[in-house]
Amino acid sequence: PLANPVSIEHVQTATPVGNSKPNFSIAYTTRAQVMRLETMSYFIAPGANGRRALWQTDGSTARELLDGIQNLQILYGEDTNEDRTANLYVTPATADFDPARVVSIRISLLAETADDNITTVAQTFAWDGATVTAGDRRLHQVFSTVVNLRNRTLDY
Repeated sequence: PLANPVSIEHVQTATPVGNSKPNFSIAYTTRAQVMRLETMSYFIAPGANGRRALWQTDGSTARELLDGIQNLQILYGEDTNEDRTANLYVTPATADFDPARVVSIRISLLAETADDNITTVAQTFAWDGATVTAGDRRLHQVFSTVVNLRNRTLDY
């Protein structure tokens, strides 16, 4: 809960005032929250030490977050049967991708150690729905999380 909540109400007049509108896209309950939008982009590029790294930018300034990140994957969870749960995770390039059906996002990072020759044999791991065998003897770790899009899965 916010320390100092602010109420946002539907305008009751036919002529909106300022940035008010006579209606929202849906009728929200008192549990709904308004949050400030911040846009950040993430990408993989060579870092300060020359190894691949995870970077972040706000559109004007890029900064290195973490080195040793080999890959970043973002998949969109589509609800194909209207139960508000993702039935499959796809890229926007998928033939029948429908942004209106997206209810969650799965973010996966593939990290590797800086030092080679840590393992005695090339490591095998799951990545992007396949079993992959590394071309080196570094340790590789996949980190993955699913982010639920609350405005697509909850009633307000």
